[in-house]
Amino acid sequence: MKYLFLFCTIILMGWMPNIPLNSKLVNSKKIDRIIYRLWNLKNSEKEEINIPLTIYENYSTQNFAMNIYKLKHNSNVNGYLIISSASGCRNGGCKAPDELSHSGKNKQDFLLSDNFSFALFFNTNFEIINVTILDYESEYGYEICSKNWLKQFVQIKNENYTYGNNIQAISGATVSAKSITNAISELKEMMKKLKREKLL
Repeated sequence: MKYLFLFCTIILMGWMPNIPLNSKLVNSKKIDRIIYRLWNLKNSEKEEINIPLTIYENYSTQNFAMNIYKLKHNSNVNGYLIISSASGCRNGGCKAPDELSHSGKNKQDFLLSDNFSFALFFNTNFEIINVTILDYESEYGYEICSKNWLKQFVQIKNENYTYGNNIQAISGATVSAKSITNAISELKEMMKKLKREKLL
């Protein structure tokens, strides 16, 4: 009962606690290796940021399953990390007749898909500097794990991401590739909004 009261109190205050995908992900060796490669830091502090509910209003429901962190060392902010998820390919492959709603608004489709986790790293100018797939268990659509394909999100600076236009389409991985493209687009816009409202 006390937990229900606490949750209701948080909602009334206008804050949404981040829903962790997997507490082990943020402290994984893979994340630590990327931080070391990007900033040459071995012991970076990951300070989780709580986001007010109003920030989520214009974004798809799938990105509620995310966590945002400040990456700090000796009290200095070096960058930011988002761990989130996207919809992978269903059993039957990416060309299954009942495709997912790529907008992320169809909750049932999202829950029935083979979801996967990914990490976004931002510098202090709020530019994406690395995208990494953390887990991808589906037997279909794994081509999106390619570092060369993921580099597109880093190389494109001042444009919106459009799958099949400035983001290369992948034959046989349509659902996964569209889903992560849309998710990264929304998260990039969300970071800009957080910056404008001085919430980071």
